[in-house]
Amino acid sequence: MRHSIESGCRITAAILFLLTSFSCYPQFRGDSFQSALQTKTASLIYIYNDVTDFAKTTEQNKVKGLLIDVMYEFELYVKDQYDISVIRTYQRIDENNFQQFLKAVEDSKGGTFGLSNTSITDERKSKFQFSPPYISNISVLITHEKTQDLSMMSKINDEFGGMVAYSVPSSTYLDRLNKIKTQHYPEMEIVLLKSGIDVMTEVAKNENSFAIVDLLYYLEFYKKDFPIKRHKAGDKAGDKFGIIMPLDNDWQPIMEEFFKEFLSGPQYRKLISDHLGKSAIRLIGSGTF
Repeated sequence: MRHSIESGCRITAAILFLLTSFSCYPQFRGDSFQSALQTKTASLIYIYNDVTDFAKTTEQNKVKGLLIDVMYEFELYVKDQYDISVIRTYQRIDENNFQQFLKAVEDSKGGTFGLSNTSITDERKSKFQFSPPYISNISVLITHEKTQDLSMMSKINDEFGGMVAYSVPSSTYLDRLNKIKTQHYPEMEIVLLKSGIDVMTEVAKNENSFAIVDLLYYLEFYKKDFPIKRHKAGDKAGDKFGIIMPLDNDWQPIMEEFFKEFLSGPQYRKLISDHLGKSAIRLIGSGTF
């Protein structure tokens, strides 16, 4: 009987986790570009998950970040080119659940935009429209600060043997871990958590663990004095970040127009420097850091 009760508790906990992970948000709906052309006003919805310097709530309860300022520049462009005045509304999604953020954007309609560090992938293109990439990403391998340096990725099985890997479901982090597992570390144990914050917290607590995260994400938590360490042998460039939109969002071509001009201008470089630091300017196009 005790075994049955314990099993039941584990099943209940699993069900509660799923309900928490996929709880429903209202379907957000922003104005279409075509309707805005007629009315000369547009109510746009900016969905964010309050995790990184791309878009987050400050202690003064204001929403700030790189993508918040990028969207402000987009609003100025829309006003200048199409005489459309934008009314923005923010929708904050649980910071501890990236899947909820993605789901909220996917289920939305019209002029809604997802603002987070979201990698552009072929799989996600079936669920979202993307802006042009606004920054090149580097994924990095991190551990607790007490871990010895990884000499090279091909030796991860020997040097990190017995360590647990943390990741997030349906993430590019998990994709890369699975490739490392196939190529170099077939016995790797991967534990899935709800969010990048959970991953950083667990790595900072567990000296016998590692993870793959975005470079900028690592730098943000390193600045917060998390006891974490980057292993340069695990650096990999290639991913690019984009703003995501539901498939029926007809603002995407206008965003293409805007980014074509904006990404080559001095204001964009200033925003990168202001929000992510001067060294992050190297990430704009080169993918090196």
